[in-house]
Amino acid sequence: MTEKVVSCRYATLGDMLHASAVVHPDKSAVVCRDRIRLYSDLDRSSSRTANALIAAGLRFQGTIGILGRNSDLYVEILFGIVKVGGIAVLLNWRLAAPELRMIVADAGISVLFYDLEFAARIEALKPALPPGIVLIAFDCEGQHNSAYEDFRKNCTDDSPAVAVAPTDIAILMYTSGTTGPAKGVPATHFAFLWGLEAGLTFGPSCHALDSDINLLTTPLFHLAAIGWTLASLFAGSTLVIPAKIEMPGIIAAIAQYRVTRATILPAMMPLLLESHAGGSDLSSLRHISYGASPIPEPLLARMLANFRCGFRQSYGMTEISTSATCLRPEDHFPGSTVLLSCGRAYPDVGIRILARDGSHCRTGETGEIALRTPSLFRGYWNRPDATAEAIKDGWYLTGDLGYLDSKGYLFLRDRKKDMIISGGENIFPVEVESALAGHPDVVRSAVIGVPSARWGEEVKAVIIPRPGSDLSAEGLRAFLRPLIAGYKLPKSFDFVDELPLTPAGKVAKHSLRERYWTGVERRIN
Repeated sequence: MTEKVVSCRYATLGDMLHASAVVHPDKSAVVCRDRIRLYSDLDRSSSRTANALIAAGLRFQGTIGILGRNSDLYVEILFGIVKVGGIAVLLNWRLAAPELRMIVADAGISVLFYDLEFAARIEALKPALPPGIVLIAFDCEGQHNSAYEDFRKNCTDDSPAVAVAPTDIAILMYTSGTTGPAKGVPATHFAFLWGLEAGLTFGPSCHALDSDINLLTTPLFHLAAIGWTLASLFAGSTLVIPAKIEMPGIIAAIAQYRVTRATILPAMMPLLLESHAGGSDLSSLRHISYGASPIPEPLLARMLANFRCGFRQSYGMTEISTSATCLRPEDHFPGSTVLLSCGRAYPDVGIRILARDGSHCRTGETGEIALRTPSLFRGYWNRPDATAEAIKDGWYLTGDLGYLDSKGYLFLRDRKKDMIISGGENIFPVEVESALAGHPDVVRSAVIGVPSARWGEEVKAVIIPRPGSDLSAEGLRAFLRPLIAGYKLPKSFDFVDELPLTPAGKVAKHSLRERYWTGVERRIN
């Protein structure tokens, strides 16, 4: 691509929402649980939340958490935070209490908006929360918002008189690390807005139009969901938020609201195909985005054959706030030589393939993927050590292995790190292994990803049990459930007498994985 993204038309995310509200004041911005939020309403109501933060003297304390399922109120609160220059910390409601507690402390959260659905979890966390933290409950069902509304009741809905810079941090998301605790990844207003502008350069088949009805299918604590939401509001289109992220609700929403664009993770595709074959009306779809986890070529071929719409794949990560590449609908056709690639780089995105010695790999040669982009994060929150490892001379070392073909298409082959991607969730084995280490009957464990027709990969734990113990899969899951998020729980356990080791005494995971991956060519999303 030769197009260049010189600048962004908006300085901040708040400016972007306000501009869309000026152009489309009476248009539906968000539809959630049969509530219709017009652009003018969303803009004004988020300003009311922003002014409430100013009035309470909370905006200047920086990091403000949101714990809740996807809803119009979540979006409203998010924009209220960023409009006053606050940093919105998007908390993963799937995490166990110890994991949430660590993130709240690490981010230095001073205000926490939480959905009443999670009131019991917040109550249990209270003794360990920072002194003085302000807790504000809201109800995404829209029935009992007294605490949230009381917080805002005496405030105007005028645009807040606060100077927010494009380079200010807007959102802080946490991603699991290969060692130690989860790492915070800050993203600026500019990083998100640059990504939205860059997406336009691939043509109308690759971005939302103001006529689109977009469906949100992933949790808002994920980069993909934030990007999808911002893209919808940027375009002036309508965002539909299902009550729950599950296939029956997603399929029903497509039919009910005549959804034109949706992100469908590979794990969702078999059920979508079944519904299509069963007569569900999915004819409104004109665009399907996918990614985030491995997709078998036969599954993609079935999707192409059954859905006569445009398909788009992208490759990105939280550290760059957006996608680095795009495989356009024009590249999706039977027999395409680039069908299993993740496309070509966005304008101003640099891709290098590095050999082990740091030299550049030749065309077609596999090495570590390094990225340079205007949206690259500044560094991990409170983790200069991890930042120094990840960013070298302005290039982000992804830990992914791949190659570039002669036309600049990027193909992913494997992971340098041990990360498992299961149903779009990033899981690092060390977190599961650390939890397993606390069981008195586990001598040693190794956690790996193994192929899954539904999830792309699933978590397997290979255990050396204490001699004479009666360890079982059911017992280990019960032990792990309070310690780690449910999606990190191993789907299967193997009990062995020994594990393959390297000369240094570490588990040779490459050798361990090979027995489960025999015959599987593509080993990454």
